[in-house]
Amino acid sequence: MKRCMVAVDVQNFHNPSQGLIDGINQLSTQIPTIATLYKHNEDVIPLSKLGHKGPNEDTCLVDAQKI
Repeated sequence: MKRCMVAVDVQNFHNPSQGLIDGINQLSTQIPTIATLYKHNEDVIPLSKLGHKGPNEDTCLVDAQKI
C-alpha cells in the first residue's frame, strides 16, 4: 500500500473561497484528516506593530477527524 500526506494551509484570516473549502472537505472524506488551529496572542506576536490584525475567529474551516 502506498501512503501520502497532503498539507494544506487554510486560514480564515486569508478568506479562502468556499469552493476551496468544499474541495478540501470532499477530500477529507477519503483520507484521514487532522487540522491544527492557530490562536493568535498579540502579547507574544505583536502583529499590530507590523500593521496587521490577528484573526478574529479561531474556528476550523474544514471537516477533520481531529482538531
